Amino acid sequence: MAFDLKQLAVFIEVVRCASFSGAARSLNLAQASVSERILTLEESVGTRLLDRLGRKVIPTSAGELLLRRGRELLELQNETERELRELLGLSKGEVSLGASTTPGEYILPGVIQRFKRRHPAIGVRMLIGDSLSITRRVEDGTQEFGVVGFREESEQLKFQALADDDIVLVVAGNHPLTARRGPVSPEQLEDQPIVLRESGSGTRANAMRPLTAIFKKSGVGWKNVTELGSSTAVKEGVKAGLGFALLSRRAIRAELASSSLKIVEMKGLPIKRKFYLVTDKRRTLSPAARAFSRFLLDNRKHLD
Repeated sequence: MAFDLKQLAVFIEVVRCASFSGAARSLNLAQASVSERILTLEESVGTRLLDRLGRKVIPTSAGELLLRRGRELLELQNETERELRELLGLSKGEVSLGASTTPGEYILPGVIQRFKRRHPAIGVRMLIGDSLSITRRVEDGTQEFGVVGFREESEQLKFQALADDDIVLVVAGNHPLTARRGPVSPEQLEDQPIVLRESGSGTRANAMRPLTAIFKKSGVGWKNVTELGSSTAVKEGVKAGLGFALLSRRAIRAELASSSLKIVEMKGLPIKRKFYLVTDKRRTLSPAARAFSRFLLDNRKHLD
């Protein structure tokens, strides 16, 4: 018994239309061609598949069986074609994502390297900006997805937690506060200048509210602020003596190892936060972007 899927599709359409002429119009074929394909199919299976009742045709018992199984076979064909298209889509193409500074500089490069081992032909372009600008780029469709340091309430955007982070208070390795034992108090930092990330930064957004509350409770504040546009710039500013800063523990591993920066303990610190995968609920990711975002979510436990 041998028949092809094209003959099967014609047979299913004839049953759906209950006529050869209706199937011919639907499939944009000549009626004679439809009749020929049904005849060939019946010869292949060795039995009549359709009973002709005037202008109407209905399936025989064998036709009913072939109809049911035929629909399953065509759905399997469609599913296979979809999977093949996705697989072929991953043999080429490009992932374009946005990332805020900390995940973009200290987490995602390693993830990209592991992803490209699995999909060597996929190109990856990563734009690094502050969390707010990356979120807005996902929202307006400029980026398919992003990895950011804060989440917001949105009907349009979806935020999925990827990794945890600590925001710690750091000073230069030779700062006088490093010689103290135990946590420092807000009063001891009152006259110390503070070095901040830019206003759209996730690190700043997550840090400033609790830090402000800590200082306000003690009735003190900071008087001298320097604002810099990246974690690297803030680190260099602190090392140069511009003041203390609140930075991701992930961003200062090398500096802690070399003692060029040191963590200062203070009540209420460190500040816990998460990094999030942000996507637009209204949009369907490309196969390459879907594969990369799935890779991120599947490897959440290994994003340290």
